[in-house]
Amino acid sequence: MFSGACYAEFGVRVPHTTGSAYMYSYVTVGEFIAFVIGWNMVLEYLIGTAACACALSACFDALANGAISSATGGAVGTFFGE
Repeated sequence: MFSGACYAEFGVRVPHTTGSAYMYSYVTVGEFIAFVIGWNMVLEYLIGTAACACALSACFDALANGAISSATGGAVGTFFGE
């Protein structure tokens, strides 16, 4: 809720922008800080996507009673050995 209020105030103070943290920081504090914030956002999205993919694949494997992981382990092998 507080984050939404902060973005609303940024939107009022910095009109005609796209509404992202990168654009607000670019307009208000400068290009270098916006560069750092932009790459932090990319890393955040990558880590979040990897975590969701890991959890979703574990869920599908649990629904299949471990058939996916055992078939993959039998065809490709395991990383940690037998």
